[in-house]
Amino acid sequence: MESSLSVVRLVMLGVSVKHQKKEYGHIFMREFLEHAIKVHHVMPIKGIFLDADPVAFYTLLGFVELGMPVSNGTTPMFLKIQDLLAAVK
Repeated sequence: MESSLSVVRLVMLGVSVKHQKKEYGHIFMREFLEHAIKVHHVMPIKGIFLDADPVAFYTLLGFVELGMPVSNGTTPMFLKIQDLLAAVK
């Protein structure tokens, strides 16, 4: 059965401890979010899903928690494409 609910899932994004606090995470995410917008213009998506650790970083970017942390310590989070598009206008 085909689903009409399309999302982009970010499986992994990491910055080594040596390079943290140098804005690399923000640079990587900005590039990723720009690509997600391009995908949306070709194939409309509802948003972006990820399992976050640290939650605070992704909250600053507009992601909202979907529930309690899972067994591996990450927290499911989602960013609606409408919120992303509004943020870049």
